[in-house]
Amino acid sequence: MSSHLVQAAALIVDVVALGAGILFVLRFLMQLLRIDYYNPLTQAVLRLSDPVLEPLRRVLPAGHRLDCASLLAAWTVQALRLCLLSGLIGSWPPAFGLLILATAQLIQLILHVFSFAILVVVILSWINPFSPPPASRLFHELSEPLLRPIRRHLPPLAGLDLSPLLALVLLQLLALLVVEPLRGVVH
Repeated sequence: MSSHLVQAAALIVDVVALGAGILFVLRFLMQLLRIDYYNPLTQAVLRLSDPVLEPLRRVLPAGHRLDCASLLAAWTVQALRLCLLSGLIGSWPPAFGLLILATAQLIQLILHVFSFAILVVVILSWINPFSPPPASRLFHELSEPLLRPIRRHLPPLAGLDLSPLLALVLLQLLALLVVEPLRGVVH
């Protein structure tokens, strides 16, 4: 297959896997963090993920706050992505390597969702601090469990809330200390 076709197919696989992975990670985090289910964005996540998760929940019922079906779906998307990309380049990782890489990818995706939520909250606070749009509530509810403990230990300096900056640095540090070593196990 031509290298241009391989690159195009890899792009399609990445975009579809990213979209599906974010969907299932959001669904997992929504239950874990008890995010408001009546938000328009939350309702969209529910409607889009239900067709896949309802059959999975018959096998893996949701726990108190731990939605195993969503987590398994997100992990499976990452594993399928790795398999498809490996098939495109003709190099298959060992089964154990696939398990580890898919787990690393899932952790990385969760960290990216948190980082994106924090960035959206910061940008919206600059644009419209007194009347944020209703859809932004999802991002606020995702980021607040990370920002609240930091705010307790890092008070605003000259009226500036530096907790989002510190949270983003800590998320990057977590990626370096957890995700990268997992990837290194396989290589």
